[in-house]
Amino acid sequence: FMRRLANSPSRSSREWARLVRDAAPVRIFTGVEELLRELDEVPSPSVVLLHHVRFAHNVGAALRCAQLLGAQGTVLLGGVAEQASRFEEALRISMAQRHQWRLRVAATATPATMQVLDAFKRYNYTRICVETDTAGLSSPPTSLQQANLCGAAAFVFGAEDVGVPFEVAESCDELISIPTLGKGS
Repeated sequence: FMRRLANSPSRSSREWARLVRDAAPVRIFTGVEELLRELDEVPSPSVVLLHHVRFAHNVGAALRCAQLLGAQGTVLLGGVAEQASRFEEALRISMAQRHQWRLRVAATATPATMQVLDAFKRYNYTRICVETDTAGLSSPPTSLQQANLCGAAAFVFGAEDVGVPFEVAESCDELISIPTLGKGS
């Protein structure tokens, strides 16, 4: 991931090295397996997976919320993770540096989503799709109030306009629906 970003036309390798250095205390993982190995010793860890969230402000807000709600890590699947400048902006918006939060962030390309979900399964995480529009899915959603949230959990959230892709939602172990006012994911 870091090599790909370092070779990105939007950032030089020197600028990317500065980003990683200045992001402290944020820990940027080169892959999901590295994050999962670190969390292996944490009792009942929770991780937020953001599938193809494209706007830095949304990722920054999600990083901040994940931290404040006690998640031990965040995985970016495509979207903001594909461009160093947007990734840097998301980290700035999260306010992790200002508050000295020890965020753990891993990123991967969108086509690797199924491999990422498989990795969480190998580490005995319950993969929970969080979605507002559940029409057409094979299993009915559980309300947040009725969901069993004990043990290691990976919460999958989708992109701003389309939510979690059907095949990703279907591969999760549980589906939680959180009703929202108005339209949107």
